[in-house]
Amino acid sequence: MSWKGLRKILCLRLDGLNDILTTEPAIRALKESNPGAKMTLLTSKSAANLGRLLASVDDVIAFDAPWADAGRVSDGPAHHDLIATLRERGFDAAVIFSSHHQNPMPEALVCLLAEIPRRLAHCRENPHGLLSDWVEEVEPVKILRHEVRRQLELVASVGCHTSDERIRVKIPGDTRRRVTEILKERGVRAESPFVIVHPGNQQTPGRAETLGAIVRELSLRLNHQILLTGDEADRAILAEIQEAARVPCYALSDVFRLDELAHLFSRSTLVISSSTCALNLSTAVRTPVVDLRTQQDPSRTPWLVPYRSLIIDFEGRFQGRGGPRLAEPTQVVLAAHELLWDLTERHRVKTPKVVTFNRELPSERVLNLGS
Repeated sequence: MSWKGLRKILCLRLDGLNDILTTEPAIRALKESNPGAKMTLLTSKSAANLGRLLASVDDVIAFDAPWADAGRVSDGPAHHDLIATLRERGFDAAVIFSSHHQNPMPEALVCLLAEIPRRLAHCRENPHGLLSDWVEEVEPVKILRHEVRRQLELVASVGCHTSDERIRVKIPGDTRRRVTEILKERGVRAESPFVIVHPGNQQTPGRAETLGAIVRELSLRLNHQILLTGDEADRAILAEIQEAARVPCYALSDVFRLDELAHLFSRSTLVISSSTCALNLSTAVRTPVVDLRTQQDPSRTPWLVPYRSLIIDFEGRFQGRGGPRLAEPTQVVLAAHELLWDLTERHRVKTPKVVTFNRELPSERVLNLGS
């Protein structure tokens, strides 16, 4: 069956926030290849608000699938309701987006029972009639692609492509005004440059002290305000970082909606974070990032944005010498300074220096700082 001229396309990505953004370019490829088609995203309840920010998504259906999270309990009536809803909507096609460790069979069965004629997914075993279009799963044994590239190649298998492979989000019109008002209320000079440190929930020894030292070094070396961002659960750690920094900085926990946080990131000179979601959101608004994640997955590095990744050799954790730890503050500031210098030079000279962009797997372009 042809995948051209479709009117209603269902895109399924039932896991959490981290993977929603990496699917956006593939959804746009489907939309650009089917002008006028309405794109509906089926995702988890926790990711629904983020799904509504995707530039290529027109509608969102929220559903917590028990097969997507071991902590969820199966609810028979809810499954019947979901299938009925999908059948009533009359979708022409469904694309099941998944990571290589996930099994698309449950979603394929749901789409089959909802009478969606075209059903596309990666699958390791033969899906027989559950999928109309099957791309054999070869990761991670034969290849390992970036998560964005994986999804783009899935839809390319049915002839759908996009001219712009970057992640894109849509920001409501009144968001800029609201963000400016919030910043001024908190004492931030809204029109002056700032750097954002977004801790995330990665637990490492001495996290507050290390991040506080990073803030202090940044404050001393950059002529920028330093903003600490997070949600309600981060209120305590932001206060600890602020105390450890011993320099002026602004702790902004649980004050921004997702669209506001995206706009705030877009106004920042740089985002420094160990949160995959924050890094992807920064990528979507074209803001350079310093990636503090201690366990690097090359399929999930920042996509098509200038960045630096700090990889720490923590082999010692297997020898009883402790677990993952953050990079040293001076190393983080060095990476930030190097990144900003490259960006400055890029605009200053006719033949710019090469800035680190991730198009595939950037292992040879990652700054490895050792143990």
